[in-house]
Parts: sequence; C-alpha cells; structure tokens
Amino acid sequence: MAFNVYLRREQFAIPATAIVELDENNVATAVDGWTKQIIIRTDDHAEAIQEAIDYLHDRYGRGLVQLGKGEFHITDTITLKPYIHIRGVGRGATILKLGNDVNKTILATLKDVLYWMTPTIADLTIDGNKKNNDSGNGIEIYNSMHGALLNVDIRNCPLHGIYCRGRDSSLFGVGLRLVNVNIEECGGSAIFVDPWFFDLFIVNSNFGRCGYREPYYNGLVLPEGSIITNSHVWENKMDGIITIGGTPAPSKILIHGCIIEKNGGQGVHIEEAHRVIVEGCYFYSNYGNGVFLRNTYHNIIIGNVLMENSGYGITEDSETDLNIIVGNRLINNGKGEIRKTGAHTIVKHNLGFPTESQGVTSITGDGSSTTFTVDVDHGLVNDKVAVKVGCRKEATYKWWLVDTDGDGFHEKIRIQLTFAQPPASGETVDIFWCAEAVV
Repeated sequence: MAFNVYLRREQFAIPATAIVELDENNVATAVDGWTKQIIIRTDDHAEAIQEAIDYLHDRYGRGLVQLGKGEFHITDTITLKPYIHIRGVGRGATILKLGNDVNKTILATLKDVLYWMTPTIADLTIDGNKKNNDSGNGIEIYNSMHGALLNVDIRNCPLHGIYCRGRDSSLFGVGLRLVNVNIEECGGSAIFVDPWFFDLFIVNSNFGRCGYREPYYNGLVLPEGSIITNSHVWENKMDGIITIGGTPAPSKILIHGCIIEKNGGQGVHIEEAHRVIVEGCYFYSNYGNGVFLRNTYHNIIIGNVLMENSGYGITEDSETDLNIIVGNRLINNGKGEIRKTGAHTIVKHNLGFPTESQGVTSITGDGSSTTFTVDVDHGLVNDKVAVKVGCRKEATYKWWLVDTDGDGFHEKIRIQLTFAQPPASGETVDIFWCAEAVV
C-alpha cells in the first residue's frame, strides 16, 4: 500500500528524510537523505533513531525517518516528535526490539505537550521482548492528534501494545488511526485507553492472545467516538472488546464486521457507555456472553451471528434499557440466546430467538356449522403471547393459549371462529394468524 494514501493533508509533503541503517557489524548510521551528511554513527540503535528524529525536527520542522532492514536493539525509549514520521521496509523486515532488562516503552510521545500532528508509524515490527522485561508498552501516545499506524506488527510487550491517554479537557488526544495493524501476545491489553483520549479508527487489524499478565486485561478498550471494522479479536484473557464508563463516559462507538471469538470474558462488553452500535459481527465461543450490556442505554445490536458462547448470545444487566436488538442469528449459546431486562428495549426478528410467528390454517365447512375451533403451534420463546386472527368471511374470533402436553408451557394457540353464515359443505376457509411474544 502506498504510504501517503493514509496521511492527512498536512502530512503529504515530507520535505526531508533521515535514513537509519545497520551495517554488517550491527552499527547504526543515520544520514540526511538530502545532503548525505552523517548525523550519527553508533552501536546504540535507539540513540541513532532518536538523533535522526531530533535532527529532522530541529532542522526542517517535519520529515521522515526511514529505517532500513534488520533488528534494531532498543535500549531506551525513543521520543516521537510532531510531524516526524517513521517508516521501515516492511513488517518482519524492520524490527524494533527492546533489549534485555530495559523495562521501558519503545516509542512514546511527550506527556505534557499537545501534538497537533502525531507521527505516522508504518511498515515495521515492534517487539517488546517480554520474556526478558517486566514492564514497558510498545507505543505510548499522550495528548496527540491525528496519528496513524499503518502495516505495523506489535508483539510480546510486557504490558500494553498501545497505551493512549489525555490529561484533561485542555490537553487531550484524538484521532488515532490503525490500518493493517497486528497486536499479539502482549501481557496487557492490545490497546488500552485511559480518559481524555477519543476517536480511534481501526480497520483490517488483528488483536489476539493479549491480557494474560495478572491482574489480567481485556483485548481492546475503546473510547468515545471509536470505529472498529473488518478486524479480528481473539483469544484474549478477559473481554474481547470493552467500552466502559469514565470521565467523560464514552458514546458514539461503532463495532462493525468483526470476528470476535474465543475470548476469556465477554465478546463485547458495553458498560456505562451509550449509543454503541454492534453490527454485522461474528461472535463465536467466547467464555462469557457474546454481547454484554450493563447500565447502558440507546445501543443497537443488529445483524450479528452469535454462536456457542458460554453465556447468553446477548444479555442486558442491571440498569440497562432503551436498546434495539434486531435481526441477529443466535445458535446454541450456553445460558440462552437473549436475556432482556429493560422495559423499553426492543427485541424483534432474531433467528434462534423467535418473538414473532405467523401462519395460515384452515377449516372445511359442512353446510350447517357456524362455529369452528383449530389449534396452531406458535413456536415462540415464551407463552406470554398476543395474537391477531383474520379470514375472508364475516366472522367473530376468540383465541386462547393451551398446554396440550401438560408440561406447563402453553405451546398452542386455540382459535375459535363463529361465522355469520355457515360455510358451504366442502368449502375451505383460510384463517390467517400472527403472534408476538412479550419479552
């Protein structure tokens, strides 16, 4: 993919480049891409990259640090600067690997500076070397706007793959984009977002086997205004995706077209967050519920497949109401398909959790009888059922529910029709009925 395709307008013009390459002796050399001036030559790879960043920032105000092929051993945190982008030559080809016992984050912005243009990081791998480190994130982003990660692998971080945070309403972060990002095997969350950071945009990305460091973590923590689409969230220790209340409480989140499977907690956990849309996702074999809603309102759960999750396919809990749960496919979820607690939540047209049914039955006239009775199976999730009946002849109708097999569940609708005139002998009269369960 072309590097510039994903940059904002302000990022298109990159007037300067610093090239950092490793030689056969594993010595790093940083060179000005225009003047060919050597910026630094050192066996400290982190120092070489930092010097290249600082050089471009101080001399040109913006630019691109181009990293060559090889494994760069990182012995200190590399501080990112506004408008200075970093690109390797490909995932698995350019690797930034934390050295043994360094216990620091690999790439980070400054904590008390507002970055109007966060760097773009592209075409490389970040390896946190958690086997030989006890702490450190892959990337830390503070108070930053409009950054991007493109074609990046992040793996084996002792704590989080990406950690995002803003300070307060005057110094916050917004607009981080992740495209084709793969985060796996991190001790903390793949992405962990603390308050005052907003608007993650995630597409075509993969987040798996994170969160196994005690006290255990969720796969992704999404803040307000986030979108995740066409991504895979799998085998994380706790919840696959969580969006949970804070200051401010998150809202306006879209989770679209994702595969969310085999996570140790809920597939998606929405708590004290509002106006979340979960649509067109596949939830499979999560240890908790497929979608779990707690103390939340005005969410839409639509068009998903929820299959063989250990809890419910979709469940409301505590003070949860005013949600729309429509058009989902539910199959063999452990505790049941849907649990609704909100008095005003709408649950309709979900395959595997039938709340509506309809059909056509008939009677045959004998030329003298005016009253006929017929039984039909409603096939609904409970026997709290309301029924409508009609036909093409003038008649009055009565209906009630009956338990024909004595198991306590009223599985049939008994319909009684009284015609104004008896149907002719041999005449077939169709009876149309529809039923809806109260859930």
